[in-house]
Amino acid sequence: MSCTIRRNVDISIPLVVVLLLLWGLGFVILFRVPGLCTPVTGINLPSVSVIVPARNEAVNLSGLLSTLRSQRGLRPIETIVVDDESEDSTAGVAAEGGATVVPAGRRPPGWTGKNWACHCGAERARGELLVFLDADTRLSSDGLARLAATWYDGRGVVSVQPWHATVRLYEQFSAFFNLVLVGALGVFSPFRRWVKPVGLFGPCLVIAAEDYQSAGGHVGVRGRVMEDMFLAVTFQRAGLPVRLFGGRGTIEFRMYPAGPGQMVEGWSKGFATGAGRTSILWLVIMVAWITGSIDTLRQLVTASVANEPAATFFWAGLYVAFAAQLFWMLRRLGRFAWYTSLFYPVPLVFFIVVFLRSLYLVVVRRRVRWKGRDITS
Repeated sequence: MSCTIRRNVDISIPLVVVLLLLWGLGFVILFRVPGLCTPVTGINLPSVSVIVPARNEAVNLSGLLSTLRSQRGLRPIETIVVDDESEDSTAGVAAEGGATVVPAGRRPPGWTGKNWACHCGAERARGELLVFLDADTRLSSDGLARLAATWYDGRGVVSVQPWHATVRLYEQFSAFFNLVLVGALGVFSPFRRWVKPVGLFGPCLVIAAEDYQSAGGHVGVRGRVMEDMFLAVTFQRAGLPVRLFGGRGTIEFRMYPAGPGQMVEGWSKGFATGAGRTSILWLVIMVAWITGSIDTLRQLVTASVANEPAATFFWAGLYVAFAAQLFWMLRRLGRFAWYTSLFYPVPLVFFIVVFLRSLYLVVVRRRVRWKGRDITS
């Protein structure tokens, strides 16, 4: 069955219906990205220890420590920076920023650097609530209070994906990584209430010290490259609810400021592993939506090459619909420009190439490199 748009130009109605349905999946993928709770006056929030695993983070660390010193409403009783055998001035920057510096020392066999650093920090912490933060994160002035209040509201485990603050042009190429990382978990869909998270967001984790110790903490995931994907299972097995949130307005980060090489290495580190841990249903939904966007582009190019104005106009409209939807999605995840969405095939190709590289490193070579270390996957 077909509908004639112009003489000798047919557009298949079944194809149009399928592509519109695939376009609609975008609203399922990111139906709602919940933010953190606003602190309520009169609630006695627990004491907080902030733990920052850091390896060669001298450039990033001062920004985080500055935001921690300027917190309103709730301040940490201590900020512990665990120096994971850094080769730069990480320890000195941490000390100057008022943090307690804990040398991680040599890792025991079978541990990755970040997991060992987090474990060492937790062992030294005195707070009732542990807040693990990556060194490249930044908190709003009431960010710590929001994190603690959100934990207090439902207890268990709170994990937040920071809002991605991009600065340079190449950072726009992280668009689809951010989208797939969040969307493939299925927790921001209309079915959030019934979806059990299969992973956490690594840059920000909040958990009671008692719960962390009783669940085994990072010990159970000590050798994992993508520890956030496996920690969720560890905590859930201990009976702890896992709740995920978006960080816009509360916590942000700038990923891979050192350049495109760092970005490729960072996303290659374990993205394929994360995909392997994701629910098949949500992987299928993500792949279907991406396939719809690619096929729409293919139809547009075909019509343009055939010099068929009516068909070109029709497919251009659907292409713009995909681009507009992507812009709506990305703006809730980070500072991504309009042209990133309009020319989405470019960052999409980058995503596919780097994902294939990750697949090769993780599955075939079984070794990835990050911050000067080779990590066995």
